[in-house]
Amino acid sequence: MNVMRPTHGFSLVETAVVLLIFGAIASMAIVGGSAWLETQKQTSTRDKIEVIHNALQNYYRVYGRLPCPSDYTLATNNANWALEANSPTAGDECRGGTIVANRTNMDTNVVFGGFPVRTLGIEDQMAFDGWESAFVYYVDKRLTVAGTLLKGSANYIAPDEPAGAISILIAANNMTNPITTTAAYAVVSMGANRHGGRTSSGATVNNNLSTNDELENCECSAGGALQGASTWDDQLVSRLKTTDGFDDIVSFKLRRQMW
Repeated sequence: MNVMRPTHGFSLVETAVVLLIFGAIASMAIVGGSAWLETQKQTSTRDKIEVIHNALQNYYRVYGRLPCPSDYTLATNNANWALEANSPTAGDECRGGTIVANRTNMDTNVVFGGFPVRTLGIEDQMAFDGWESAFVYYVDKRLTVAGTLLKGSANYIAPDEPAGAISILIAANNMTNPITTTAAYAVVSMGANRHGGRTSSGATVNNNLSTNDELENCECSAGGALQGASTWDDQLVSRLKTTDGFDDIVSFKLRRQMW
């Protein structure tokens, strides 16, 4: 004769242990997934920067100059979005027409703004980094003049001439051991924190950061607003990410690297 044995469910303690295990597994999956996603955004950003470098190389080989920046305060649905600033002529570089670079203080040789993907004929998405903030494009305005990169032109600037005016530093305002003081152009991603970056609508991202290095690169305040012209300089900071919140990605070229 078969005897039915009573069955027992999990006790409260056993159930709690199982739930804790599942919770731990879920937490690890979330953390692991977030880390993977962050890595993908960094990789995407660096890949896009490489495309930008190649597009600039193709452009100056054809036109004998670098393009002016675009106006990064424009929304993507604006007809002038991602087009280079007008009047790339000596004395009025990148600010003399209906589209102007976002920096209008011309006491120095550097102008900045968005990256003009439509002028260069590359995909619109290349204007934004992996965190969907607009890349900021800094350029020596002298190299936006026709013929400055065209050998044989009257305006040609030779590779060994100190044409660049952008300083790349390891810390804001630290000129003791600069990485370079003669970069011809630079492309900047505001990183995962996005502070001071621009959205596809042209709006400013504000994450209330006050790190000097962070504010140096965005030329903005802790509130994200673009600073007045009197505070602008020609310096960018490129260093490793640390606990102070700095996570910008800066890539640049020297004149002698451009051929």
